[in-house]
Amino acid sequence: RALRMAYHYHRAVHRFQGITPDSATGYTEVVDELAKVVEIQPDCESAIGALSHIATKDLSQKERIKDILKEVLSSGNGKKAQLKSKVSLALAMSENKSSHSKKEYLEAAIAADPENGEALLRLVGMLAKEDKPDYTRIAILATEAIARCRSDQRAECFHMLGLAKLRLKNWNEAIVALAVSKCYRIKC
Repeated sequence: RALRMAYHYHRAVHRFQGITPDSATGYTEVVDELAKVVEIQPDCESAIGALSHIATKDLSQKERIKDILKEVLSSGNGKKAQLKSKVSLALAMSENKSSHSKKEYLEAAIAADPENGEALLRLVGMLAKEDKPDYTRIAILATEAIARCRSDQRAECFHMLGLAKLRLKNWNEAIVALAVSKCYRIKC
């Protein structure tokens, strides 16, 4: 099983290397091989990440990739919380900018793994763009995202927290959060 997975993964990498970096098509064979990889090993994070990346590059493969990811999510192998969270996040990123299903996938990613800082941050950004944003919820989620996201995402987390605090008229907290955001951006 491991050999088969490695074989298909190697073929996917080889085919991917044959595609020009700015190409928006030609990923069909790569997706074929990655589909076999996740069929054999559903928790292969690099294959899930690659599929998510390809969905943003080659729009002709987007629906097929969503189907593959949904299959991983619905399979009996998708019981691991972190796997469910990562697949839900990948599905969310393949959706249109502000669709209802994108929000549902992000919330599912957080429900499956509350430590998924990237999903928290993406949900905060999406909630902030709603017609009538719930700034209290945005501030709570942004605070959670600060503790859970990668260090290169913290500036954005603090920025979102600062904007939410501004809207809530918590001036001092807003100033502090925005100052910290700026500090992260310029690496003080």
